[in-house]
Amino acid sequence: MKLEKQVPIRELSEELKEQGYPQEGLFWWVPAMTPRVEYKHNSAGGAWERTGFIVAPTVAEMGEYIVRAGTCAIEDAFKAGKGASYWTIFLSRPNLCAKMLIWLRENGHLDFKNES
Repeated sequence: MKLEKQVPIRELSEELKEQGYPQEGLFWWVPAMTPRVEYKHNSAGGAWERTGFIVAPTVAEMGEYIVRAGTCAIEDAFKAGKGASYWTIFLSRPNLCAKMLIWLRENGHLDFKNES
């Protein structure tokens, strides 16, 4: 599967951003008709951020966070219907990966701020 096909839809990427997913990655959703890139200073992290850009994480990038949540949390997500029954199916579907990360975060199994 091509790498650019391994990212979730924009809406799920936006929800991940709202949940605190780090805005670092290989792929980005870019605002339509952007004449120039604007930056704003993130006083909390001390870094400059691209205004309107949203990271589009790959399944590999999201998978690292999912594994950190632990086996019990992953099993809970599967039972809640937020994952697939087999890892091979799951890891080939970026939208399922994003939904699982969102579920893990909303249910207290994962905190992006504490991850390195």
